[in-house]
Amino acid sequence: MSRCTAFSSIIVFLAFFLVARHLHAAENSMIRVTTDRGEIWADDKVVATVPKGTRMWCFEFSDGEWADVMVPGRNLRGWLGAAHFKAIEHTKAEQARLDESVKHYDRAVELVEKMKFTEAERELKACLAIEREIEGSDHPDVGYTLSYLGNVCFSQARYTEARKHYDEALAIFRRVFGDDDLDTASTLIDLGFLVSGQGDYASARKFFEEALATSRSVAGDESVETADGLGNLGTLAQQQGDYAGARRYFDEALATYRKVDEGVEGLDASKGALLHNLANLLLEQGDYATARKYYEDSLAISRKLYGKEHTEVAHSLNNIGLLLASQEDYTAAKKYYEEALAIYRKVYGNEHPDTAMTLDNLAISLGYLGDLNSAQTYSQQALVVRRRILGDNHPDTATSLEGLGFLLYERKDYAAAQRYYDEALAIRRKTFGEAHPYVGMVLHNLAWLKACSGELDLAGEYMEAARKNTCRHQAQVLPALPEREQLLFISETDEGNLHRCLSFASQQRDDNRIAALSAGWLVNGKAIAQQALAEGALLSASETAPLVERLRAVRSLLAKLVGKPFTANIQQGIAGLETEQQQLIRQIGAAGTGFSGQDPWISIAQLRGELRPGSALVNIARIVPHKLDDPVFNPTERPAVYIAWVIPASDEGPVTIVDLGDAETIDLAVQKARSAMQNSASAIEEQGERSATAMVNDELATLANSLWKPLASHLKGKKELVLSPDGALWLVPWAAIPAGDNKFLLEKFQLRFVTSGRELVQRRPERTGIGPPVVLADPDYDWNAMGTSVSSRSATHRAATIAGPFARLPGTAREARAIEPVLAEFGKGQPVIYLEKRATETQFKSLYRPSFLVCSTHGFFLEDQNTDESDAIPKSTVSAAANSAKGPTKSRPLENPLLRCGLVLSGVNRQTEKTSGDDGVLTGLEIVSTDLRGTEMVVLSACDTGVGDVRNGEGVAGLRQAFQLAGAKSVVATLWQIPDQETSQIMTDFFVYLGQGRSKAEALRYAQINRINDHRNRTGAAHPYYWAAFTITGNQ
Repeated sequence: MSRCTAFSSIIVFLAFFLVARHLHAAENSMIRVTTDRGEIWADDKVVATVPKGTRMWCFEFSDGEWADVMVPGRNLRGWLGAAHFKAIEHTKAEQARLDESVKHYDRAVELVEKMKFTEAERELKACLAIEREIEGSDHPDVGYTLSYLGNVCFSQARYTEARKHYDEALAIFRRVFGDDDLDTASTLIDLGFLVSGQGDYASARKFFEEALATSRSVAGDESVETADGLGNLGTLAQQQGDYAGARRYFDEALATYRKVDEGVEGLDASKGALLHNLANLLLEQGDYATARKYYEDSLAISRKLYGKEHTEVAHSLNNIGLLLASQEDYTAAKKYYEEALAIYRKVYGNEHPDTAMTLDNLAISLGYLGDLNSAQTYSQQALVVRRRILGDNHPDTATSLEGLGFLLYERKDYAAAQRYYDEALAIRRKTFGEAHPYVGMVLHNLAWLKACSGELDLAGEYMEAARKNTCRHQAQVLPALPEREQLLFISETDEGNLHRCLSFASQQRDDNRIAALSAGWLVNGKAIAQQALAEGALLSASETAPLVERLRAVRSLLAKLVGKPFTANIQQGIAGLETEQQQLIRQIGAAGTGFSGQDPWISIAQLRGELRPGSALVNIARIVPHKLDDPVFNPTERPAVYIAWVIPASDEGPVTIVDLGDAETIDLAVQKARSAMQNSASAIEEQGERSATAMVNDELATLANSLWKPLASHLKGKKELVLSPDGALWLVPWAAIPAGDNKFLLEKFQLRFVTSGRELVQRRPERTGIGPPVVLADPDYDWNAMGTSVSSRSATHRAATIAGPFARLPGTAREARAIEPVLAEFGKGQPVIYLEKRATETQFKSLYRPSFLVCSTHGFFLEDQNTDESDAIPKSTVSAAANSAKGPTKSRPLENPLLRCGLVLSGVNRQTEKTSGDDGVLTGLEIVSTDLRGTEMVVLSACDTGVGDVRNGEGVAGLRQAFQLAGAKSVVATLWQIPDQETSQIMTDFFVYLGQGRSKAEALRYAQINRINDHRNRTGAAHPYYWAAFTITGNQ
């Protein structure tokens, strides 16, 4: 509910101001022009004249003859001759008064360190009065005292007074020192924090950017000041929901700090502040493990620098509480909140925004712990404080309003809850705009409220608005994040909301309007990480060319480590390369490619308009169901279910929702059916095809009872099914499911697959430079660079592990020759065929937008290599994604699944002899880096190319996904190992039908039916093992 604070940097800049004040006071002085026309020289000419009596700051005396001064009214430095000025000197009495002012100032410093702000303010005002009297209102010491006084007022949430002091200090510094001065930059930063705290982010950015430019100019790119400035912009970007931009600033700031010599004053404090703010970002993105580490590091630095009862310490304690609450450990969160609250109250008292913030956070945790009375009391106290100090339209006031609405919702006081939600929503929209996640949060809460109060139509409207908000925000955030961070972001920030919306729709399945709206929620909420990864993978922008080249090299190096024995050194090497890879992906994603210029929301009307008459999209979701009367606090755990949305073409009936049943039961049936299919070769050999078919049909019939029978009545009269499975259902041999009348589903329907349904509407831009078709077949796995080859046995099945050795596939050469004429006609160009030693990894990586691509070789998919949870915190600044949407587990996958799948090509059996270059192993990540935009279709004539790492809501992370991410419009892949001869026959027929003008799905169906008929004629049965493994995914 409550946002993390990002307040840490203020104390850092207070320390900098103190140092700056004493340096100026010790080394420089004021002078007064003593002649009628004081001439200021620069570049051997007079650049200005100033009248007698003008006071100026002397930056430096040169040889006792010249004073380095600022030209009044201009941001220009020059030299004033000694004959034209005299240093301003003080009498003994005046100096004594100034010494007194220094004592006031030093006492104020001591009081601030003790968090006694009221007493410190009195001392600063006494100091300021003396300085104005003796030194004049234009003296820089007056500016330093004003700036420090502004910080003290800011710390007490007296923003109007703080702004007045900052503005006056800035005017003095600009007039005395000019724009290119660190004191000027420091005051700009103060103003940036002040206005960002008031919700004026546009003004804050202007202040921060000007300050950063000054820091770079004066202190250099590798300085604490420049790193601080980058961190400030990162914090601002995070507040505005620009997580990718925030991460880029934070990463650059961390890199800059590392270049600064240890011992530089302010370095530790700055690092601590940045770690705290980076942890805030990771918390909002759901990367709890890494966020916890950074919070703990920042907390340790703050305690070392400031002691145990300092507000910097309280900031870290509060946000660790937020992190624990996000992980549903409310008892532990309560302890941290109470410790932070005690510090805030001791330092600030009750009337302070930070006190109110922690009261709000504590209230939510108490609500989850069942103490609604105390929770509501704290929440009301926080709202009163925030209204009084921040005003009615501040974003933090909205946070209190939403928290109180949340608690009233729990009490079923829906009318009162809505009043608070409505006010919060108005503030959020005004401050952040429609696409910000804070707006979506309130919309979701209003949707649950309306659902529980029985206003179902309004609930649906709010859910529609909330899902659009989420979709648009994710489209902005996800493309620049690495894949692991994308999945974390989705699972931790939206998965629960999406499941709850879909559960609501399932419970209102008889309401045609809700069914249609919810079909859009699923279409736009499914496989979004895959689309974002695809956008980051389309790497043709000219400005990213060097980054792309380095990314390819990094992925090649990662691929080299896949097959090596797992050791600590290997793990460390992979971690370092993945860190660099993720940083490169962020930089490339920031360039913007793919669909980023379009509204990402796809309406259900658009989708239905793209379906051909007689077609229906069957979109399946694996969700954890929620009931309308589930409490938000302590929701009841329920087993996951599969639910299908049957979406017909326009004017062919309403959208219908079908409950398929318990997900674990169905997943077990899928596992048994796949196991039976994988054992089919031996069963057919031992028992004959007819008996083996009967055995496997028993398992398939169980699947049919769960998957097909509930759907059949909703699909009468349809000719084509566009299937978008979820979870383990991606591994189902849908073509082989019994559909009645002794026929398989494939015999009754044309089948094709899509990841989400958005592919039916979204159109990739037309590409130029499309090349001829390419075929890679029959690789010589024993070939080496010297041109020798050791013979190996032939393989009749296309399957192997990466460990090898890999056997030749002679049938693939025949297949390549058989399809060459059809490819020439259908692919609009003479195919380029790479056989034997020419079918190399290097050759594949050199591909550029072939019209068609056929890869006939072994595929592989390796199991996870897990590490202990204790090792899950990376040494770098990038996150390590959790493996499960249910939260942290005791182990996590070491590698990206696209690094654990791939194709093997020529020379793979000699890979251990190679230390660099082409080793014959082509991973999914390397495929993603290949430009296949404009490629009409990829055919993976190899086994197990359709399997991979199954992810609920995201499809299968494997070879099929890799080729789609690289830009291919559609991919033909397989679910299990297939006899070489059968594969060649299906592929030959497939391309013949394509040449006759059939659609891709239609051509594949006819080729598979040919095999069904052939087997039935020869053996009396058509075992799915021979023909049902092939699937086609993507556009037609």
